[in-house]
Amino acid sequence: MGITTSHGRRRRELEGIVQSRSIDFVPLTYHIGNQAVEKRLLPRAHEKGIAVIANRPFNKGELFDKFQHYPTGLGQRV
Repeated sequence: MGITTSHGRRRRELEGIVQSRSIDFVPLTYHIGNQAVEKRLLPRAHEKGIAVIANRPFNKGELFDKFQHYPTGLGQRV
């Protein structure tokens, strides 16, 4: 059983459920441009042994567009 929300304004509500209920997983909007869950939700999930699924890890593809000019491949310097 899991619970999710895609609305950041409900993060505190979600945190309360993670803390007080027995759930197996929680999908969270989490990517390099949105790291707000790192301070409270990820630690709570870790403490309770709750799996985390990263929702929108590439921010609907916007991160590909933003970083497309960076070189790729192993051994290349950035």
